[in-house]
Amino acid sequence: MQNLSWQYPSWYLILCLLLGVGASVFLYYKDKTFSDQPVWLRYLMAILRGLVVTVLSSLLLAPLLKLLQNRTEPPVIILAQDQSASIRAALSKTDSVTYMKSLDDLYNNLSKKYEVHRIGFGQEVKELAANASWTLNDQASDLGEFMTYVDEQYRGQNVGAVIVASDGAINRGKSPLYIPLIQKAPLYAVALGIQFGKRICKSKMSTITVSFTWAINFHFRLIFLQCV
Repeated sequence: MQNLSWQYPSWYLILCLLLGVGASVFLYYKDKTFSDQPVWLRYLMAILRGLVVTVLSSLLLAPLLKLLQNRTEPPVIILAQDQSASIRAALSKTDSVTYMKSLDDLYNNLSKKYEVHRIGFGQEVKELAANASWTLNDQASDLGEFMTYVDEQYRGQNVGAVIVASDGAINRGKSPLYIPLIQKAPLYAVALGIQFGKRICKSKMSTITVSFTWAINFHFRLIFLQCV
């Protein structure tokens, strides 16, 4: 939608029009310079001169053309996975395969409606491509760096939720307890690994359905995984 506004009262345009008419009358009324030209040509020249003066004087009023475009973006869902080796060590081979498959299924299901960004954090924070695999072999885990990364990279974006799967065994960087969160999106933690006790993750995976309202009157559900 386009909207033209002026820094001065709009009735000033009437003065600009009168100025253009006055300039035409002053320059062409009873002027003998173009007396040998056809009458219609002299009238045309007077009209054009008046329009030019009117437009130029109108530009002095500092017009501002506002262009408004509405664009609907799907919420961004951040799906983050702790890449430390301690998580893989706490899961059996069967549970590890099941968990990875379930995590990929979660990504695929959410991607049908939302823009899902997969982020791995461990020794470093990096965003994974759609076809990339989680590794779970880093020797360090820096949750604080991940939180800082989210705040810096997604500031001002339409973030609907942040889902973080981690064992809580942070051995590098700042404690996330002392990092202020600028990003106001809901944050959901998925408890994994030995930090929460081996009994938590040694049996099977279950799904938890979480419903929440994002922004104004926008309601959607998330299904994510947790060990039981």
